Amino acid sequence: MGFELALTVFATPYAIDALGLGAGRGRSSISALWLGLLLGRLGILALPRGAGAGYLAVAGCGALLLVLLGTGLRAPVPEVWLAAVGLCLGGAFPVLIALAAARFPRAPGTAAGLVAAAGSIGGFAIPWITGAVGDALGVAAAIASLSVWCAVLAGVGARLRGAS
Repeated sequence: MGFELALTVFATPYAIDALGLGAGRGRSSISALWLGLLLGRLGILALPRGAGAGYLAVAGCGALLLVLLGTGLRAPVPEVWLAAVGLCLGGAFPVLIALAAARFPRAPGTAAGLVAAAGSIGGFAIPWITGAVGDALGVAAAIASLSVWCAVLAGVGARLRGAS
């Protein structure tokens, strides 16, 4: 959640300050990100065996590469790479909740609730941290710093996959 919110908050400043585009392109980038997230969430429903920990590892790695490439290359069409990031990460939050519920079958509601609460805390903390990075290093560095959270997601997916 925090990753999604941070990209939403900083997409327009990134388009303006880092790419020299107008505010409208920043707003289009936000829409593209959320379209990607929606399609990613719907896409996990189409997987024949569902999405599991391996999905999280692949999604985290894919989003990490896209964020670093998009910011590093100063891709002139942020809508495209932000939509692709959204597509990669769309299913991450629901899959994390489902995996928590499956891991603790005697208390699936509590497990899912704890993951949702952690997501809410991330929704507050990650944009704040990203803003601090942006204040210190600029908005492009702030967006690039979000790749750290992609690496964390990939690590969690790899760890959970190894544990199952």
